Amino acid sequence: MKSSLLLFSFLVCSLLPCMGQTRQELETRYVSVMGDYARLYIGKVEVPYDTQLYKTLPYLNEDGSFHVGAVGTEELVYPEVALRFDVYLNQLVVESPHSHVRVVPRKENVQFFTLEGQRFVNCNGTFVREEYAGKKLSLFTYIYKEQDYPDIQQARKRVQFKSKWALWLVQDGKVKTVKSLSDLQALFPARSQEVKRFADEKKLKFNAKNRINSVKSIVEFLDS
Repeated sequence: MKSSLLLFSFLVCSLLPCMGQTRQELETRYVSVMGDYARLYIGKVEVPYDTQLYKTLPYLNEDGSFHVGAVGTEELVYPEVALRFDVYLNQLVVESPHSHVRVVPRKENVQFFTLEGQRFVNCNGTFVREEYAGKKLSLFTYIYKEQDYPDIQQARKRVQFKSKWALWLVQDGKVKTVKSLSDLQALFPARSQEVKRFADEKKLKFNAKNRINSVKSIVEFLDS
């Protein structure tokens, strides 16, 4: 208890001379002062994957490397955090700055995080990649992994994963999965012909390669 009070006093004294700074600068200083004691690093310790049992690791970056990004909670934005994203478990993993403990923050406390130029947000308890955030409509890509047939070499089985994704259109807090032009037309029946005309004029394609950009173009059009 005494040590906690001393730490709190140290934090307050460290921040007082900086009250003229911006919120972002204060948040950065808070993380710098608190280090491993910052709330972000209080959570369950990650259970690592046994590389002897897994052929590939189910992270966004399959080698499992940590990359610097930002993490936003209700209270603060934590800049320059070492993090990685476990796609199979849909969980964020952060590495504390001093002791290098790998922690899984409480998901309900994380509003968003950024990783290699991509922004992931917490949508109804699931981390999804943000494609478009508009006035009334939002579009996300739900990236996930499923276990595939095991890799068998010399009578030894190793788990491997296959990557999958789905597009989520969110309106008034409700999530709809979108795969095609007809899905969008069905969701907006009053503008069905207008949507079809727009897609034809822009020569939009909805195969796997072009689907995200095509759906995003229509969502932006509908939200304008």
